[in-house]
Amino acid sequence: MNTSDLPFSHSRATLMLREALTTYTASHKGGLRALSAKLEMRPATVFSHMSNGRMAIPLDRADQLASVLGIDRAAFCLAVLEQRAPSAYYAIDEVTGLGSVGANIPASMRAVLQVLPAGSVKDDELVELIRRAATSAHPLKHWIEGEEFELIADVRRLSGGRLNAADRRRIGELIEVVLKGY
Repeated sequence: MNTSDLPFSHSRATLMLREALTTYTASHKGGLRALSAKLEMRPATVFSHMSNGRMAIPLDRADQLASVLGIDRAAFCLAVLEQRAPSAYYAIDEVTGLGSVGANIPASMRAVLQVLPAGSVKDDELVELIRRAATSAHPLKHWIEGEEFELIADVRRLSGGRLNAADRRRIGELIEVVLKGY
């Protein structure tokens, strides 16, 4: 089964958990089994299922998971709320500004988002793009312009998303050869 087809595979909570579990298992003996015993969440495969989007992260365990895994508690709990109860999350975010649209985005960016038609941004990649750019030390790396955009669009269209590391290296070498002519 392709995890991109799963209902929770692209949620912020799933991505946060996946990253935290990778870090945790790399630095703690026993891996997921030890974590499962520590948190009394059995079987250990539930962590794999949650981090791959096969199952939702339990809202009532979000705080505990965040604490043990070293995830920002407020951000993770809000992300889990967004995953489990989107309408409640958006209502809280709208009133408090605590969610992704509020907490990690400067007021000037929030003002831009508020101009957009209601509901058009919440499910869109724009919020995630702005959140990553706003929290990045190098925000311009998240932006592609003009000719670069056209080149990336062509590569995506022609490759169908099937590029491996060797393909990317060959494309990079070709781009380097072409650019040396300028």
